[in-house]
Amino acid sequence: MDSDFSIAPLDFCDDDNSMFNIYDQSSTNTFSDQTMDNSLNPLSEEQKLLSQLKQNQIIINQKLKRIEELTKAETKVKRWDQNECEQFNQGLEVHWRNIKSVEKFVPTKSSRQVISHSQKFFLKLQNSLQGRFVPILLKDAQQKINHAPKMTLQQAVAKCQGKNTFDIVRKTINATQAAGSVIIGIKFVEETEGLDYEVIEAILVGWQ
Repeated sequence: MDSDFSIAPLDFCDDDNSMFNIYDQSSTNTFSDQTMDNSLNPLSEEQKLLSQLKQNQIIINQKLKRIEELTKAETKVKRWDQNECEQFNQGLEVHWRNIKSVEKFVPTKSSRQVISHSQKFFLKLQNSLQGRFVPILLKDAQQKINHAPKMTLQQAVAKCQGKNTFDIVRKTINATQAAGSVIIGIKFVEETEGLDYEVIEAILVGWQ
């Protein structure tokens, strides 16, 4: 039966309330972006960590290289020149075994270098005590003492406590020769023999 009434076809695509239009396009895009970000972020963090580790390693290598350079520079052996040896002797003459004070006399050497030098120096003095008597060394030592002793030879011998005076003279002149200083030579024998400085000096000057 014909009728003027007609039913318009449903446009599912334009109907916002349509059951088929469940997913909003913007929601779908946001979900997709988040998924991509989540997959990329762990890799990005890993790259940052690796980059930081590389930077740290570079810094560590630079510091190690610097330490190595400083160590080589410090341990590099440099011979003591005549001026430095004289400065060291001057320090010993004044302060003797007080190496901390002796260091101040040798500003061109480090504390470690002065300590090392002093150890070798005193070993050299110890070995010199075994040397034989050399008359010319006696004359040389006597000439280095430019003042009169505080006592005579007889008074000094009396204070030797029975020790062999010839042996004292021999040791003193050899220590003086090894040290390059009569003051150090006398001080060393004073230390090893247990005699007063003035006693050794008087024996050395008066010995013929």
